[in-house]
Amino acid sequence: GSMRSRFAKWGQVGEAEAWLGRMQRAKLEPNVRSYGALISGYAHSADGWKHAQEVLATMESKSVHGNVIAYNSVLKAFCNAKPPRSKEGMRCFQRMLSKDLEPDRLILVSMCNLVGSPHTESLCEKAGVDFKHIMAKKNINFVLTKRTTSFDVESERITASLRRRLR
Repeated sequence: GSMRSRFAKWGQVGEAEAWLGRMQRAKLEPNVRSYGALISGYAHSADGWKHAQEVLATMESKSVHGNVIAYNSVLKAFCNAKPPRSKEGMRCFQRMLSKDLEPDRLILVSMCNLVGSPHTESLCEKAGVDFKHIMAKKNINFVLTKRTTSFDVESERITASLRRRLR
């Protein structure tokens, strides 16, 4: 995960794509974090929204279930598009809800940036999501993603091993 994340953060989406391809050729199946890093990289460019959306669709077609972090990255890509892609963002939000994923505060902030707070609140009300309650919470996902876990340590070990095998 970390090598792909670094590529995406540095704006080297092509490198992140190549890394994902190497993983697949080595018969290692990418997980939601692998795809999420690529989606996040695309989210930072004005024209990356199509690619972010395609990666999410590819991920889910391979039975890798999206999480709120991946969906939020796609929503950010729609926000950063020139012009912003509000219709696509609403469809993405509704798709996320249809997969029984509970939006967090970051998702709702992205939606507010994309379509406005009143419209986001209305979408939430129609879906049975308590907009005001979620917006009042501190963002738990952010805290959890910044904490090092045993999974992260194992991911680093696998990444180093893969890097040696692919040289």
